[in-house]
Amino acid sequence: MNSMVQQIQQVMKPILANVHETEMMNFIWDAIPCFGFDFAMLAIGMVLSVCLLTERRLEKDWKARGHAAKKLAVEEPSCSTLEEEEVAAPESSTVSETCDQLDGRLISNCVAEGQWEEALSLVSKVHSKDSACELDEEVIHALLSKCVDLGSPEESFHVESLARAQARTLSDSTYSWLLKAFLGNHLKARSIVQEVLARDDPCFSRELVQSMLRVCKRHEKPLADKVFDRMQTAEPEMLSIFISYYLDTHQHEKACNVFELNFAAFFDEDMDADLEWRLMSAALQCGHQALAQQLYETSPYNYPASVTKIQNWWKRTAEQGGPEAFRIRRMHDQRSPEAYLLPGCLRFHDN
Repeated sequence: MNSMVQQIQQVMKPILANVHETEMMNFIWDAIPCFGFDFAMLAIGMVLSVCLLTERRLEKDWKARGHAAKKLAVEEPSCSTLEEEEVAAPESSTVSETCDQLDGRLISNCVAEGQWEEALSLVSKVHSKDSACELDEEVIHALLSKCVDLGSPEESFHVESLARAQARTLSDSTYSWLLKAFLGNHLKARSIVQEVLARDDPCFSRELVQSMLRVCKRHEKPLADKVFDRMQTAEPEMLSIFISYYLDTHQHEKACNVFELNFAAFFDEDMDADLEWRLMSAALQCGHQALAQQLYETSPYNYPASVTKIQNWWKRTAEQGGPEAFRIRRMHDQRSPEAYLLPGCLRFHDN
């Protein structure tokens, strides 16, 4: 009997070693020799039941902890996980495209809702990541317009990078907004103008031409000659823009040359009355008498009737004397544009 009990103790000892209740274990070891085999079997059964329940409980706890850990990993990925995803090959590209699309939608929504600060902040973040996102051209133009209002060259650079990342060639409207955004930066604006002139297509929109001439007027007046030579246009609307530019920059000779070299273009479409009057004045000042006379005689704006009224007023005022007569004599003495134009017109009219 004692030998059987000892054998049972040797078999059960490693099994019951995982049970942590040491007092119960000692009690069982001590009770086996006293109460015999039946009690030993009952005690062993009870201990095995305790071990089984403990194992199941531990397994359940570990499963719950593992599920919580997976959920936490999904909600808050670590930096190492993000780096591994970026390095991963096919799946990472799909995730990257999805992120770019999400950035594009967020920027577009902010622009639509007028949240400019947040929109420009997102643009800066996308630029810092050296990535690209899909944005409609209208959104690009709206962002550049806001940069013009804020006078922010840095933000303009960020928006430009996004525009160039998603389009091989920029549209005339985009180029125009870039020139407006970088108007204060001579080198940057000049490089954009040269980029436009290097295009294969010499056809430029009115908006783009005006933006380029605005840069020329502010920074580099001779650059307008290259723009005009590159266009090779015969459209009266475009020619009028260049004539107006040369008149604004006091290049009267060039303004007259543009009109005289493209005289036939203005047969079908009349020049604006204000521009025609300014060109007539410039022609008289730079010695293009024939041009001034031709504009005066063929103008659809009935200059002879206006000159007749001016002539009659001039004569009456000169005869009456007073401040107006003094102003007329002073105007003639100072050789102002009006002093050049009115006597010339009167001379054409008298002839």
